[in-house]
Amino acid sequence: MEIIRRSDITEDEAVRFLKSRWGSTVMAAKERLHNAAALPGVAVRDEAGAIVGMCTYQIDGEACQLVTINSTARRQGIAAALLREVERIAVHAGCTRLLCVATNDNIHAI
Repeated sequence: MEIIRRSDITEDEAVRFLKSRWGSTVMAAKERLHNAAALPGVAVRDEAGAIVGMCTYQIDGEACQLVTINSTARRQGIAAALLREVERIAVHAGCTRLLCVATNDNIHAI
């Protein structure tokens, strides 16, 4: 599994993936609205080149807020790998906190 930066995929690809998972690219996180397609992030492509997972985040001072995290296949380790990469990026950026707000509509993620 190769993790790539969000900047390595086109905005159109990011928009299509986010809309297929969320219905929109606009996300509310920590009392703010974010255009998730414009945020930094990481992604995973399958062997055919399709995006099978993506995580977007926002760094604000010493905190890194996860805005979205999705994978198209469960129990393949995609989301875990994305989360580890964002954690690595956050530590490298000097963050001391990684924030994630989960809702009870996806109990598998909790």
